[in-house]
Amino acid sequence: MGVSVLSTLGVKSVDFMAPGRGGVPSLTRSDVAAAMAGGLSEPAQCLAYFLFTGEVRAELALAHHIRSAIIANNPDMDSRIADGLTRSVMAESFDHSRCRACRGSGQIVSKVPLNTSDTHGAGVFLSERRELMTCDRCDGHGVSQWTAFKRAKMAGMNERSFTRLYSAARAAGARSVRAWMGELTSHLTQRLQGQDD
Repeated sequence: MGVSVLSTLGVKSVDFMAPGRGGVPSLTRSDVAAAMAGGLSEPAQCLAYFLFTGEVRAELALAHHIRSAIIANNPDMDSRIADGLTRSVMAESFDHSRCRACRGSGQIVSKVPLNTSDTHGAGVFLSERRELMTCDRCDGHGVSQWTAFKRAKMAGMNERSFTRLYSAARAAGARSVRAWMGELTSHLTQRLQGQDD
């Protein structure tokens, strides 16, 4: 990405057109996020800004978009419930804890029985070999999967109410985050490969 592109994107910490004064320009994480997020939808821009900077205002803007996606699924939802579901989606999407079964690797060592027979007719011996298998608990992602109980607890309600009344609305918010993440990933891949729009 050239200096002219960065200068047109509103980077504030560096004056790219100033005569050389020596030293190294100090680009901040916010500047990089702004430069890379140009051309994205507003929610995907908020996601990029949140992921690259971690600032509270970026988190609040992203939470607003997630809350809007949740409320779009159920317009009559109480605001406290919508806030709880938003907290739950944010926590599950961005606070990853390692799977305890595979310790974050996504694979476990499994014992596979082998049948071997004795060539002298003494019988069949059972032996085993070890091989790597995909972890069943995390589906090979290495990140612990959330249960309905944990999602409900994070949203501030009991599991039964969550499952019966609000799991679909929460799922809509989680789908939105995945869609914005896909948009951002695709956009960054194109940008980094030099295929600007």
